[in-house]
Order: sequence, then C-alpha cells, then structure tokens
Amino acid sequence: MKRKFLRFFLSAIAAATCALNLSACGNKHAHAYSSEIIQPTCTEKGYTLHSCSCGENYRDNYTDATGHDYEEIETVAPDCVNRGYTVYACDCGDSYEDNYTDALGHTEVIDKAVEASCTQSGLTEGIHCSECDAVIKEQKVLPAGHYIKDGKCVYCGTESTALKLEYRLNEDGTAYSVAGLGPFSDNEIVIPAEYKGLPVNAIDKMAFENCDKITSITIGQNVAIIGANAFFGCTGITSITIPDSVTEIAFAAFLGCTGITSVTIPYGVTYIGNNAFSNCINLVNITIPDGITSIENGTFSGCTGLTYITIPDGVTSIGISTFFGCTGLTSITIPDSVTEINYSAFKNCSNLSDVYYKGREQDWAAINIDSNNECLLNAVLHYGS
Repeated sequence: MKRKFLRFFLSAIAAATCALNLSACGNKHAHAYSSEIIQPTCTEKGYTLHSCSCGENYRDNYTDATGHDYEEIETVAPDCVNRGYTVYACDCGDSYEDNYTDALGHTEVIDKAVEASCTQSGLTEGIHCSECDAVIKEQKVLPAGHYIKDGKCVYCGTESTALKLEYRLNEDGTAYSVAGLGPFSDNEIVIPAEYKGLPVNAIDKMAFENCDKITSITIGQNVAIIGANAFFGCTGITSITIPDSVTEIAFAAFLGCTGITSVTIPYGVTYIGNNAFSNCINLVNITIPDGITSIENGTFSGCTGLTYITIPDGVTSIGISTFFGCTGLTSITIPDSVTEINYSAFKNCSNLSDVYYKGREQDWAAINIDSNNECLLNAVLHYGS
C-alpha cells in the first residue's frame, strides 16, 4: 500500500513539474511513460525505469544486488619458483585466487667442470634445475691455450721462453689473478688488464715477494686488490703505477720497498692494510685519497724519508705505530674528523715540529690520544689550518 501511494505521489509531482515546464512539454503535454525492468547484477541493485518521450524518467521497484556466485574454475599447480593456487570466478567476470601452496624449489644438478687444454676450451662447474632447466650457476668458458708454470706448459710440457708473469684462474672461472713472476721476466713488469680473454683483477699475496730485480711495476686497469706482502722486500722498485680500479691495498703490500720515492694512491682505494708502506725509507712523497677512513697500524712506520704528509678529510683513526720512527717527519696536517690517535702512532718522530689541525682548540682537546705520542704533543699546534 505504501509503495502504491509513493508511486502515485511521485507521478503527481512529475506531472506538476511538466505542467510548469512549458519549454519542454508545452501546456497540454501529458507524460506517457514506458517501463523497462533493469535486472540486478552481482554488485548493482535492480529497478524499473519509467521513461517519457520528452526525456523525463524515474526509477522504482528496487531489488537487491544478487552478490557474486563464485565457482572453482582452475587449479594451478606449484612449480620450482611459483606458488600453486586455485582460481575462483563469477559469471560477471570477477575472480580471485586462494588455497596457495608453496613453490617446490629447484632440483639442482651439477654440470661438471671441463678442464681446458692447449687446444680445447673448457668449462667451469655449473648448476641447473632438472625440473625446469633454469640455470642456477652459469658455466663459464675457459679459453684454450698453454698454461705456463715454471717455464713449461702444465698441459703439454711445451717450454716458454717469453712468459713474464704467472697467472691463477679464480675459482668461479671469471677472472685471473697474478700469482708471481714467470721464469723469463724482465726488470720492468706490466700487469695486463686481461689474460686469455678474461680480466686480471687481483695480485695474489706474496706474488712478488723479495723480487729485488724488479725496477718498475705498471698495474692494469682491472686490478682491484693488491694482496698481502705482494711486493714485500722488492728493494729495486723505484716506480709503480696504481690504477683507479684498485680499491684495496692489503697487509704489508709494499713493506721494505726501499727504492720507492713517491706514491700516489688512487681515489678508488678505500682500505690500506697494516704496514702497507712500512720501512720504505726513501719514500718522500705520498698522496692519500679521500675515502680512506682510517690509517692502519704501522702503515708508514720506519719511513724515515717522509718530511710532510696530509691526512685526508674523513679519516677518523690513526692506528698503532702508524708513523713510528719517521725521524724525517717535520710537519703533518690532521683533519678535524680524527677522533683517536692510537698507541705510539708518532713515537720517535723526533723532528716533528708543526701540527696543522683543521679544527678548533676544543676539538683537538676532545681527541683520544693514547700514550707514547709525546713527539706529537710537543709539536707546535696550528688550529684551523
């Protein structure tokens, strides 16, 4: 009853409105409505649409949306890397996934390494999945060619009369490192950027230890690491070229290289190991790049030829015995980033007379300066330099 009354009321209002709207209906127009039933959908209500030829319309007889009626339409099985799940869909096109199951994971199979020979290329060890054939660890091609050690090819025995360096293939087969001198090297050593088509990215520890006949070293552009004791005791070296690719100079790399007079460490280096330049007695000029945060233990101990050095901005720590016995050192510049100077860092620096500190007096007072650094503390301090 209420719905009929409401329908009558709305029709009366529409008729009155049309009577007033002379431009749309005219004075004598009476609405003639046609009706269309709009069925409800999963998300929208249904209703009856009443329309007049003049453009007027209204809706009534609303019915509730039916809601989705989902049915299982597909079950997707898990594979090595993807989860499994069930797909549910409604006739309207809406769908969702549910009932997930974990991925199975790869079934790994090792692809055996194949050793290279003088004439046949080889392969590094690889890994693939037996289920999906995915490559988990790629096999790298090892180039063919003689591998000379102690003057002979380890494969065929062919003697070499020209090899200057010996190389070691890395475990992953992607690069070589320099292992040492070959039997027919000369005094001037050039480490190449590549060997057998692969980069040379490191110099092994003790690679040139006590090779006192070497006078100069040029390091290739792919070398990133100079290993511990790499040039230990190479007393004949007077010149060395370190490329920007180097990021790490490890423990005692140039210890006892008494012939070196000048070293420029490239900006890519972020770490210089303990005793790296210890007892380089003729070293008079060294440039340390920004990016170094600490001067390690004994780095320049016994470098009696040093007269002046600038510690770069960003260094926070000067290690134990760093400048121990640098009797030629007369002045040093220290940045305000330094927070600690360790035990005996400046012991026996008997000629140190001037310290140029970039910070303020109160900043200097806040530095933790350990014992046996009287030579530093007795020098004249220049603040804000």
